[in-house]
Amino acid sequence: MTQKKRISRLITILKQKGIVIMDVRTATGWDVDFFHQKVTIYETNRFQRIWINLPDYDAGTITFDVFIRVKGKDDNWLPWEREQMTERMWKLGEAETILRQISDCTMEGIYRDDFTSYRSSEPEPGLAYIVLRKK
Repeated sequence: MTQKKRISRLITILKQKGIVIMDVRTATGWDVDFFHQKVTIYETNRFQRIWINLPDYDAGTITFDVFIRVKGKDDNWLPWEREQMTERMWKLGEAETILRQISDCTMEGIYRDDFTSYRSSEPEPGLAYIVLRKK
């Protein structure tokens, strides 16, 4: 299913004039030190996480393998749980183009990660929030 179809389906379940706020981590946002590291580890006395980043800048995707485990009530570590996901490294203009093609909604605004309005003449933010309103 394409992104346009997924978002269109989401819009159909909204009430008239309902709002969807989407976040889009842009290609700029993926180009930070954390995602360039192959492996990152975080732990507390009750929580451990191993995060493996597998970016493919040519394809514009990044795959994560995340392993998490926590201590149980008996203070023993529970088994590792794994989650894997692949994200697209969007350019904000690509997302805008798709969203403007959805006829059931209007784009109310695009906001930077500090919630100020984004203008296309500015550098692309690392994280953008897009507000859509159902017609």
